[in-house]
This record gives sequence, structure tokens and C-alpha cells, in this order.
Amino acid sequence: MGVFVGLGSQLYIEVSSSWVLVGNVTSIDGPDMSVGTVERKALSLTTARRRLATITDYGSVTGSLELDPSDASWGHLQAVIASRAITDFKIVWSDDADTDCTFAAILSKLSVKGVAEDSIVTADFEMQIDGAVDWTP
Repeated sequence: MGVFVGLGSQLYIEVSSSWVLVGNVTSIDGPDMSVGTVERKALSLTTARRRLATITDYGSVTGSLELDPSDASWGHLQAVIASRAITDFKIVWSDDADTDCTFAAILSKLSVKGVAEDSIVTADFEMQIDGAVDWTP
């Protein structure tokens, strides 16, 4: 797989065992994965600090979309944030292999922005990943 542009990438939400396209997504950032570390503090370690890896944190996925209240996916997002339920999401990347990543997450933010005379109304979203991310080439 080579490099690719984001154009054509898509975000899906699982609703009643079916994947539903989240409409009008303009940007996706994440998952932002990290591994925690702890410092060893044995007095015998005199030449250099030593660390141990702890648990993997798959972090969050954030992004924006152009708001269309008549789009069914907007209603699904509102229902998920109101229920505070862990929900399955999938990002399908626009690479030649249609790589995707699937993850369970809590939708922790849904923020409407840009309500002004000459602007497109948008919404920012943030999902906190619960567990691991499954990457499929």
C-alpha cells in the first residue's frame, strides 16, 4: 500500500447490526494510539533510566461534518450520545486496498458550530475508543 489522500474515506456507525454511512464528513483524525510507560526506580540502575511498557490506549477519533438534520445518520449520532452507549464505528480509508479500522467507542462530543449568515453549519464529534482497534487490509 502506498500513500493516499483522504478524499473518499468514510465513517460508518453500526445501527441494528448494519453499517450506516455518517453523511457529509469533512475530516477524521485518529485513532491516536499510545502506550503508557512506567519508570523503573531500582537504586542499582545508575547508568540510564529504564522504562517498562504498560497498557495500550487506543485513544480517540475526532472529526467534523457538514450538518444535515434530515440525514438519518445525524439522528443516529444524537441517539448514541443521549444513550451514552458503547457503539461500533468503522472508518474505511480511500487507499487501493479499502483498508478499514473498526472499533467500539463512546461518542463523547457532538458540537454544532458555524451558525452564521454566510457559513455552512458543521458539527464536531469526538469518540473515546473502548478496547482495541481492528485494522483490516
